[in-house]
Amino acid sequence: EEKGNSVRGTMAEGSAGKEYMDVKAFYEGQTLLVTGATGFIGKVLVEKIMRSLPMVKKVVVMIRSKKGVAPSARLKKEVIGSPVFLRLREEIGEEAFQQRCAEKLFAVAGDITVDNFGLSAEDEKFIVENVSVIHHCAASIDFKEVLPVAINQNVLGGLRMLELAKKCKNLLVLNHVSTAYTGCHMEGVVKEELHEPKIDPEKLLSELRRKDAKYLEEKSPQIISGYPNTYTFTKNMCENILVQRRGTVPLCIYRPTIVGCSMAEPTPGWVDVISAASALYLALLLGLFRYMCGGHGIGDQVPVDIVVNSMLVLPMDVARKDTYRIFHMGTSHRNPIRWREMEEYVPNYIQSHIPEKAIDVPIQHFVDWKPYYWYKYYTTLKIPAKLYWWYSRQFGSEGQKKDALQLLRIERNMAKLTDAFQFFVDHEWIFDGSNTEEVRSRLSPAQNREFNFDTGTMHWEMYHKYWMWGITHHVLKDHQFAPVAHDHKVVMFMGQQKPMSDFWWAYTASKFAPNLTMKKRDTRAVVLISKRVQDAIREEAQQKGVPLEQVTKRAQEILKMMAGELKMPIMRTEAYFWRKIYRNFYNQILVDETGLQNIRDVAKKHPIVVIPTHRSYVDFLLVSYLFFHYGVSLPHIAAGEDFLNLKFINYLFRNSGAFFMRRNFGGDPLYRSIFTEYVQCVLNNGFPLEFFIEGTRSRTGMTLPPKFGVLSIIFDTFFDKDVHEKMKDIFIIPISLSYEKYVEGSAHVREILGEKKKSMSTVKLIREIPNRLLHTNFGRIGVQFGQPISLRNYIECISSMRDQLVEQIPHPVPMSDVDMDLVPSKEAAAGGGEGRN
Repeated sequence: EEKGNSVRGTMAEGSAGKEYMDVKAFYEGQTLLVTGATGFIGKVLVEKIMRSLPMVKKVVVMIRSKKGVAPSARLKKEVIGSPVFLRLREEIGEEAFQQRCAEKLFAVAGDITVDNFGLSAEDEKFIVENVSVIHHCAASIDFKEVLPVAINQNVLGGLRMLELAKKCKNLLVLNHVSTAYTGCHMEGVVKEELHEPKIDPEKLLSELRRKDAKYLEEKSPQIISGYPNTYTFTKNMCENILVQRRGTVPLCIYRPTIVGCSMAEPTPGWVDVISAASALYLALLLGLFRYMCGGHGIGDQVPVDIVVNSMLVLPMDVARKDTYRIFHMGTSHRNPIRWREMEEYVPNYIQSHIPEKAIDVPIQHFVDWKPYYWYKYYTTLKIPAKLYWWYSRQFGSEGQKKDALQLLRIERNMAKLTDAFQFFVDHEWIFDGSNTEEVRSRLSPAQNREFNFDTGTMHWEMYHKYWMWGITHHVLKDHQFAPVAHDHKVVMFMGQQKPMSDFWWAYTASKFAPNLTMKKRDTRAVVLISKRVQDAIREEAQQKGVPLEQVTKRAQEILKMMAGELKMPIMRTEAYFWRKIYRNFYNQILVDETGLQNIRDVAKKHPIVVIPTHRSYVDFLLVSYLFFHYGVSLPHIAAGEDFLNLKFINYLFRNSGAFFMRRNFGGDPLYRSIFTEYVQCVLNNGFPLEFFIEGTRSRTGMTLPPKFGVLSIIFDTFFDKDVHEKMKDIFIIPISLSYEKYVEGSAHVREILGEKKKSMSTVKLIREIPNRLLHTNFGRIGVQFGQPISLRNYIECISSMRDQLVEQIPHPVPMSDVDMDLVPSKEAAAGGGEGRN
């Protein structure tokens, strides 16, 4: 009768007459008992209760005394004083926050390793008389915990909580937090059901408790046979015994997978404890963890706020019922991600946000061949650590000995971390979430938002950015800007840099971009023997009455002057210096990362043409620098021939993918044919092409009228029948480059006032840098990427519009040559004929 009254009103009627579970009504006036509140999950759980369920009567937090610090003091310092409550403090104010904590939170001294938790008679009486909902989170999550300790904490601790729950007079439900990997001895789909071991767990526990600690440690591998560690073994044992001893206690067995940082609550990226995958990512951020074997399987990771929200909702399904039910909380059944998918986006983020405490540049690789993995492990970590240790002992200073000892410890910790995680990387499970989804479907839309645990809405790339940032910010105390979804992102910061960090960045960046190479001599040969160029050579020789060899030689000279090549060693060297130049000239580069991701996705399938605005000489390699930084294929850049007058600069440009063109072709059919064929060769080989449609730099900051020469050649390339069969589409990418202050600002002003433009030379540029540029701050650069425009879709759309207009015209209307040039026919749009209509 009391239990029935205490949960009255937990179902609310929806707009369509459907009854929804009402989370707030369920918890209203209830007294909760929470264990493990000083841990990662427990701390977020308490925060969520205090913020979203202030109608609870009391939250009893069981905390053990530690190093002479009383539970109440630990509650105040480790829980209430945690930054996890910053959001709530800001929302309701400090005074109201302190008042709420004083009224709702209550600490009792309790230790899960001691019978009856070592509770005082007064505390036990309070719990028995008042507690109605128990969330038992406390456990040892150490994969390498010795078996006697793991049994005491993970098995006996859970059984002690069951005995306490049986005493509670108003108990609605006991929520026992376990792990989805209690079924890790199986593979494939793991159901939300009890995984019964071959040996009766009661008998096994009784036998193990009679053995001494030394025996258990020695025989641990044989005892836990089939399980990778003592953690999963003891959790499975506890589940089975809980069900056997449950009696009439409503029991919820809650199984999360690998718990990571928060996705949204209390703030994105919240993490303050290094365990499980966070330990892996911390080692990655510090440049210590570089290689892992395998990684083709699903890595089931779930945000802590999704875990906490589901922990509050799912036990309601079992409340006041004489039963038990098991719930999985993971992502593999609804939104799976493979370990190797991290290689697509994590390296690009962490290499641009290297923590100050990083020992080396973060790089992460998954390898398939085990011997190669061990080769890399020994040559990059173990052997260097041993050699440095030997050298420091023989010849080193005290500081070197200390560093060598630290390096040895790092090597050992990396070996332990890899060993602990390798099992979960090598195997794959899909954890069925049918029970969890069934309960979630009974929440109203509003409470589904407030207590969200829908993993299908997760965006994995953004989530991992938050995770990397959270470890950097909350754990390493390196306060960088937080990632912002669908907005600009600071990717380069001013300030002191670690020695060699720019060098390692330049050496390792863009390793994940598609490896596209086009040798200059090969390009020249392909262009020269093409039908278009050969026809132009014959036509000029015939018109001028000169030998073919003479015209061919002129064509070779044009190509020699025009052609460029993308050499990665030179590009990496340039990137190293450009990074330093940008850092000294500018405060920040703000990049539209979402737009850049769209470009990266398109560039994997189709040729792209990049069209930036043109305001400064800095524009020429800025896009290449960003593509290099983010792992996008580097573009070939159409540059004016006046850059050929800049000795050394033209060498750098030419070997960074730039090719040189005249300002106008001056009625030179041979030159136009060569240039057209060169552009076609670039696009046909899948390279991004970059050109400035304004033709020259805008001195006023206003966009100049477009020059359609290069764009018309790109259209010609697309309409070419031979090319069209291989090149299904070309995407145009408009890019806005904006500067708070131009490097050439003063020169632009003088030119606007009528002063003649001064020709630039390498000598003048070298003189200008130390005299003026290095002592000037030019603020920030903003880079915004437009929506990629499909040339095929655009032409089909224009063609359709033209046909509709023609049908509406009652009599023929003559069209100008310009109109005819811009509007393609259906046949041309379909690639059925050469040239434009």
